[in-house]
Amino acid sequence: MDFPNNTIDDIQSDNGWDKYWNLAGTGGAFSSKGTEESLFKQQWFQLFEKMLAQTSKVRILDVASGNGLLATLATSYFNKRAISPELYCLDSSSSAISSIRQRLPKIHGTVANANDMPYESNTFDLVVSQFGIEYADKSAITETARVLSSNGEAMFICHFRNGEIFLQCNQQLEIIKCFLESDFLNYCQDAFSKKVGLNQKNTPLSEFKKSDQKLRSAAKKVHQILTKYEQEPASQTLNLILADISVMYKNVNAYRKQDLFVWLQVTINEIEAYRFRMKSMINAALDGSAVGKMVGQMLDLGLEIIQVKPMRFSQEEKNIAWLLHAKTTTTN
Repeated sequence: MDFPNNTIDDIQSDNGWDKYWNLAGTGGAFSSKGTEESLFKQQWFQLFEKMLAQTSKVRILDVASGNGLLATLATSYFNKRAISPELYCLDSSSSAISSIRQRLPKIHGTVANANDMPYESNTFDLVVSQFGIEYADKSAITETARVLSSNGEAMFICHFRNGEIFLQCNQQLEIIKCFLESDFLNYCQDAFSKKVGLNQKNTPLSEFKKSDQKLRSAAKKVHQILTKYEQEPASQTLNLILADISVMYKNVNAYRKQDLFVWLQVTINEIEAYRFRMKSMINAALDGSAVGKMVGQMLDLGLEIIQVKPMRFSQEEKNIAWLLHAKTTTTN
């Protein structure tokens, strides 16, 4: 039983985001929140407050919603004020929308592409996206302008090329690449199988020793990689996985062979999905030229730009994201 030789292209061709959100929705090993979350939350709450100052009846669309981070924030914000806006989430991943429907049953979840939104024109007071709309092509901006109501607003937080999050993603991707190149999990699978066979007197001791030695050699390489990047989130998560493997390997008789292999398969799937996510984030990140084109497209569509700026914690720190905020004009 060998692990599948998944590549990024394999995952993408079979809806990589659906696989990622399916794993993330179960609280997978690589599910995490960044320290930048508080800055983004503050920005969204300011927008919600502004909308409430204009009307208590708000219809909001979250484009490329993932599993509903913004919908969760909006629900929390408005519930505290005894207000129930109409919230819609659109994402191409059925796993992401399914997760939203289970956790937030009042939200209207739609599985669709941002480039072809299945909504009537002039429908939404607010269209939002956090690290989502930049994955789509320019048709998503056209669609945003179409579904916005008169006096409606759109606000996007997008990945910043060569910014702090971008560089973090590059680092995590390098760690995962080195880990997978060590072939540790395949050696692990083989050693587990041989050890179970040895205990059941089905595997010669010499064969087990060969597999055990290969596993230990691979583990040494992995340890060197994770020590080098010990402060990085990917390394910390992989260290937890290695600790679990060590316990199971020492106490292999306490587990069913099938359960061991299922756990290992789930682990490799999570690592591949995380690698897909990091690479996708890097590819989607926008530089100044790309943002300029997006702004130009908004203007051509009749939108008025309220604000375009890099987001950062302080003037001394690196940029972490782009903020784009626009609204429909009275003639739109």
